[in-house]
Amino acid sequence: MGIRNTIGKPKSLPEGSDERLSRFHNLRAGPFHRNKRSKENSQGPMSEVDHKPVIATPFNSSNAKSIQEQIDQLREKTSKAEVRIAADVWDTEAWTSLVLEAQKMDIEVARDVYVRFLKVFPTAGRYWKYYAEHEMASNNHANVTAIFTEQLIKIPSIDFWKSYVNYVQNTKSPEEATKAYEAALDRLGGDIASTPIWIDYLNFINEQPTKNQLDEGQKNSQLRRIYQRAIEVPMHKLEDIWKQYDAFENGLNKTLAKQPLTVCQPKFMNAKAIYREKKRYYEGIHRNMLPRPPSAIKGEDNQPSLWKGLVAYEKTNPQRLEPNAVKNKIAFTYNQALLSLYHYPEIWYEYAEEEAAQGRAEESAKVYERAIEAIPDCLLLYFAYANSLETQKNIKGAKDIYERLLKRKPDPLVYVEYMQFIIRTEDLKAFRLLFKRARALIEWHRGKDEKVANNVFTLGMSKYSREAAYISEYLKFLLHLNEERNIRVLFEKAVSGLSREEALEIWNMYLTFEYSYGDLDSITKLEKRKAAAYPELYLNGILSVAHRHRYHDLWPCSFAELDSFGKPISTPEKLADDMKDDSDPFATGEKMENKYPKPDLTLMIPLKTGDPASLPFEAPASNPYMAVNLPPDVNALLQNLPQTPWQGPMVDVEGMIAMLMETPLPPPPAVDKRKREDEEEMENMNEPVQHGRDIFTQRQMAKLSKTR
Repeated sequence: MGIRNTIGKPKSLPEGSDERLSRFHNLRAGPFHRNKRSKENSQGPMSEVDHKPVIATPFNSSNAKSIQEQIDQLREKTSKAEVRIAADVWDTEAWTSLVLEAQKMDIEVARDVYVRFLKVFPTAGRYWKYYAEHEMASNNHANVTAIFTEQLIKIPSIDFWKSYVNYVQNTKSPEEATKAYEAALDRLGGDIASTPIWIDYLNFINEQPTKNQLDEGQKNSQLRRIYQRAIEVPMHKLEDIWKQYDAFENGLNKTLAKQPLTVCQPKFMNAKAIYREKKRYYEGIHRNMLPRPPSAIKGEDNQPSLWKGLVAYEKTNPQRLEPNAVKNKIAFTYNQALLSLYHYPEIWYEYAEEEAAQGRAEESAKVYERAIEAIPDCLLLYFAYANSLETQKNIKGAKDIYERLLKRKPDPLVYVEYMQFIIRTEDLKAFRLLFKRARALIEWHRGKDEKVANNVFTLGMSKYSREAAYISEYLKFLLHLNEERNIRVLFEKAVSGLSREEALEIWNMYLTFEYSYGDLDSITKLEKRKAAAYPELYLNGILSVAHRHRYHDLWPCSFAELDSFGKPISTPEKLADDMKDDSDPFATGEKMENKYPKPDLTLMIPLKTGDPASLPFEAPASNPYMAVNLPPDVNALLQNLPQTPWQGPMVDVEGMIAMLMETPLPPPPAVDKRKREDEEEMENMNEPVQHGRDIFTQRQMAKLSKTR
């Protein structure tokens, strides 16, 4: 979704437009007060990752500085923000501070900031609104029209669309404004946060003057239709709209009001119940979060799972809509999610596959096209797109995707996947033509040369048919011989004959084999079989596609994107080591030796013999004082000491000890006689009492011995 700075010089509108536009932020009061917008009428409560609204400040031309003076002032105030943006283009705090300063300037100065910002965050509907309203404040109506024309359909944002309908209402005819409101409700009327648009529409119709009783009757009929549509939508402030509708009908005729209110009340109660349930799914969702790539930032890492929960809820069809309406509702929810999750491959993939599952192949292709435009370096989306077209038997379309990808990114993994696609869908000649382009060393796998199976393996199967390690080696041998039929037979025997634990490694090998040699139907069927056998290990959705298009340590997406998929596959280190043995094309899954914990060998001390004093002190670089096992207190002291080598004079330890031994010590102080007796008594008390001689007896005997 690109943005071009093609906005030209402002053009004037028909006479009277400027006067209507001056009322843009000060609309007349109706049944609902526009200037008292509650939190529920907004797109949800603000949170720590929602970005605070930037209040647009119309430029006052009467106090205007020159354009160059404003440019210099903007540069001075935003220099720190520009430095931060240069270091990290996704620094949202720096960007928002830059836009805030730009809004204080003339649009001729601020326009470049808006264009730069929206090129990085193309789905930030609130900031498209700020941009358009800044142009409005300068009466650049042609520029405003260009913004709405190019971006409105792409951005299903309540803020942006509300700005549009208010602009049309204040610059166009009532008929044009009515069309704008109807378009907004068709697009966003079912959103939980669409209340402001419904309210503005009701106020607008209510404010229209009438010339006679016929016009008044038509206006009331139109208001009734809008009210009756609104009360069926689960949205914020729904009860207030019902109260206004009740007052509207009773204000016309209390007797006739009973019939439509009785008919509509169950619909309102149903919508109210669904709203309470749906509102829980929106808790924690940050709808105004600026779109940036997946990260581990608190408050952003859980957004994909929250949006997927909302999509799953919409799939249950709580409003009991018609099938086509349900499909549109699900698509709308995905598009809402993509406003903030624009750079998340998982959401794009699930959206496209949902459209394909609903039989809307053309819509699925459009979603994939938008996805690769949004994340052009994500190989996974290209591969998933090609898979989708191949499943639909659109081989030419899938081939075009691979060719487009090769032009953009001639990555080794792209050639590998493209060659596997060619061997599935065309012939060996086409494969060899592509092989010459790739210059890869895998043609011998496709040669189909016949070789006699080794008799040792054949005989060994009669004895070791229950040994997973033996079967694994046999499978590798058959693969080198290109014995695809025999390999599949052996795979089937192994997965059915081995225990569940031992068969897991063979299942992983089987899948890897099909990824390289099977067609898409066989791959999908085998994935489902493994998922049935090991439901706890099942990788659904985009994780399955990522594994399908992985080749050794080449992955079709970044590790950050893998982590954003919600169920981490493994650590980056393990991902790179899973297939480190190039001779083993099946080496996926967990290795036997990795099933048990291992000690940290980097902390071990090599054994050395000889005089201990002559042995050098060696320790790991991470902690030089962990080479010997010391008491905790001593170790804590050593940790606080400088860890750089001592460069000063060395102490003669033996000489120092000899000096201490030869130094005469002062005599001990004199001890009081009474004190010594008390100490002796205490010592006697600590000695075990002998039979027939208790402490009292010992004390008496001691006194008698002294008097003798």
